[in-house]
Amino acid sequence: MRVRQVRPSVFMPDYGPVLTPLEVKVLQAAADGMSAADTADWLAYSTDGIKGVLKEINRKLLARNKTHAVAIAWRAGLLS
Repeated sequence: MRVRQVRPSVFMPDYGPVLTPLEVKVLQAAADGMSAADTADWLAYSTDGIKGVLKEINRKLLARNKTHAVAIAWRAGLLS
């Protein structure tokens, strides 16, 4: 199994916040098993807007998908 490298800013709080408060809420919802549609209803956003936020999260965390992003964020202490 090959392990992907994650940018140091994900793990080092000295670099400041990596994710916006909205991105953290969306990622927490994903971690809780909510779909993009459920998250959109909960946060009063469009489903396409939530999918865009998830894409941005994946880009920032260098994740392959939302499950991978949740795992990276959880290990980094970004999720409770």
